[in-house]
Amino acid sequence: MKLSDEYRLSQYKDLDILAGNASVHLVRNEATGMICVQKRTAIDRIAVYEYLRSMSVPGIPHIYECIEDGDSLVIVEEYINGRTIEEIVAADGLFTPERALEIIAELCDILKPLHESQDPLICRDLKAANIMIEESKRVVIVDFDIARIYRPGLNKDTTLLGTEGYAAPEQFGFGQTDWRTDIYALGVLLNYMITGKMPADGMPSGRVGDIISRCTRLKPDERYANVSELKAQITRQDIVHPECRRKFLPPGFRTLKPWKMIIALLGYAGITAVCCAVVYNTPDGPAPMREQITGRITLWISQMVMIFIVCNYCGIRDRMPIVKSRYLFVRIAGYIILEFLLILAAAAVSSFIDIFI
Repeated sequence: MKLSDEYRLSQYKDLDILAGNASVHLVRNEATGMICVQKRTAIDRIAVYEYLRSMSVPGIPHIYECIEDGDSLVIVEEYINGRTIEEIVAADGLFTPERALEIIAELCDILKPLHESQDPLICRDLKAANIMIEESKRVVIVDFDIARIYRPGLNKDTTLLGTEGYAAPEQFGFGQTDWRTDIYALGVLLNYMITGKMPADGMPSGRVGDIISRCTRLKPDERYANVSELKAQITRQDIVHPECRRKFLPPGFRTLKPWKMIIALLGYAGITAVCCAVVYNTPDGPAPMREQITGRITLWISQMVMIFIVCNYCGIRDRMPIVKSRYLFVRIAGYIILEFLLILAAAAVSSFIDIFI
């Protein structure tokens, strides 16, 4: 390593290992106080990272340093404060189709200048663990370690790399990867965000499922030709709006799957029957019929509210920190507290109605 390069790296103080990966560290620039990420990768990645460094693309971490050190490459890049899609799904559950489509559309915007540049850059690893979402909702691609610059005329890639499930067939030697390889991965990612599965294990129905199916065709020529065409499809009114309207349906009906709707109906009927069977008593015996009815209705409403919270109706659960914790015991405690508070609220409302109305 050159003396000048050693000096540049010496300006970054090591703070901690990031995400349990010994080759990725959180560092601070002692001169500016800026928090950055420093990582080591293969020296043959230098062309890719120098390429990214020369570009300014929203949704890609800014590259501050790109330094050769023997047979490895030291990268210092922008620190992204957020969570990966994989972490979000694990902690908060699946994305709504509407939000998943918004994320894919934003990824299309990020990839567009890379794919359409004079020397197209192919990411080749667009998976849930490599896409972060900041608190501001900005979507960021954080890993380009197996990206490559497209070279016309090659029959296949010189190095076969990719993540199982997300990687297109051409990443395993069935041709050269190009921008349609990333489109394949976008289709897999869209499916994962909505269903939690790979497309081979199940896809959503309707137009969204059709988009995923076309993205993940085995033959590149049968996929969308570029990310602009894909974005045009997912932002069409007849794609997004039905999903937007569907999210207002009660839990169990949003997917329009018959078996889920039947289970939901049985569940709602069961809760209704239990609430109707509740008998309210006073010290002198059973409460008057009007009080019985009022009490049962308010109890039923409180349990419907609880179901809607548990099922994250219209994102209501996302606004309650105690029930969206990454820790299971905290979430369980949160639900118990909510249930207790809702029953108390139902009793208070019922008493108010009986006294003042």
